[in-house]
Amino acid sequence: MVVAWRLMSGCSTGVGDGDDEFWRWTYGGVKMDRTLLLSMLLNGPFVLVKENRTFEEALIHCRHNYHDLAWSIDKEPWKSEALKEIQKAKSEFVWVGLHFACFFEEWFWVDGKYVSATNDNWKNSVEGKCGDVAAVKKKDNKWYKENLGKKYNFICHLCWSVSLDLEYHFIDKNMSWFEAQHYCKDHFTDLASVNDMKDLKNLKAAANGRTDAWIGLHTKRQTTDRKWHWSQPTVRYEKGDSPRGGGEPNDNGGAEKCVGMDENSKYLDDSCNKTYSCFICYNDGPFVLVKENKTFEEALIHCRHNYHNLAWSIDKEPWKSEALKEIQKAESEFVWVGLHLACFFEEWFWVDGKYVSATNNNWKNSVEGKCGDVAAVKKKDNKWYKKNLGKKYNFICMRSCPCNG
Repeated sequence: MVVAWRLMSGCSTGVGDGDDEFWRWTYGGVKMDRTLLLSMLLNGPFVLVKENRTFEEALIHCRHNYHDLAWSIDKEPWKSEALKEIQKAKSEFVWVGLHFACFFEEWFWVDGKYVSATNDNWKNSVEGKCGDVAAVKKKDNKWYKENLGKKYNFICHLCWSVSLDLEYHFIDKNMSWFEAQHYCKDHFTDLASVNDMKDLKNLKAAANGRTDAWIGLHTKRQTTDRKWHWSQPTVRYEKGDSPRGGGEPNDNGGAEKCVGMDENSKYLDDSCNKTYSCFICYNDGPFVLVKENKTFEEALIHCRHNYHNLAWSIDKEPWKSEALKEIQKAESEFVWVGLHLACFFEEWFWVDGKYVSATNNNWKNSVEGKCGDVAAVKKKDNKWYKKNLGKKYNFICMRSCPCNG
């Protein structure tokens, strides 16, 4: 994954534009205020707040005004950016989003990532207890366990856009081009598209030298803008993009309007009604459904290791409808999402740290919880149910950090 900014087409760059003008994230197309975006571009991913507040007050301030208290600052590129902000602080210590999770009895960042008690950023190897929090000392940039009632400056995380490679899936089924496209739309996003050479390389890896496979390149009758189209609407096919050479695809005789990829990873056009033994789908949505039955903790580890996290904040758009689409593809009755009861606060939270009311209308019933409780979504009614964390279900992961404010 590459941390990057890209300006979406159609967005104005002029100073003094009307109030309706806005900048958009490349991932998810979420509206973002220009002032906040420019601050992130010019000043980096963090904001130092030069006000002395308790840990909980700092947490609330960051989540209300930005994204969260700073997290994952033990690794680049975030570490050096965070330390630059810390050196500007007016207090001896600076709050960051590091706390001891009561249920797991381990240190975690507020976004849910585990932190070892022997991490070399600690001043000393530190064991913790329920409710412990940590701050960074300005003088030596080391982490110290601190009383959460102390008041210090703090740094907030501005969630940056993350550019992800398309995710390809090779499907061994006999289908025509249109049947393959229908299958891909039902189970993933669409037939495979190619944005750039990196996508092409990943597409070749998915095919792994196997025989001809349908991809998402096709031509349409009575088009005026361009002849060949990728199934992904935002990707434009230009003449000469084909790695095959020799003029293909060329719709030979007007009967070869769909494109496959041969065993040498080259494009070839063919009749859309012809049956190929396989095809390649892609997925670029914010969520990934994992059709493996795992416990809540196993699902959490899988998502954090392979993607970003278990799905969170799916009670609000634009993520809710996207998550429900994935849940409907599940092979288990329930689907794990990142909803748990935080022992220290004795309240429901998403794994990214956002509070969830026990009376939220997505619950099947208003549900009070106890330390260690977790929740899953029932495929049949899309409602949340309190579940034993040892149960094994399919689960949905968040592909990247979605910056929806």
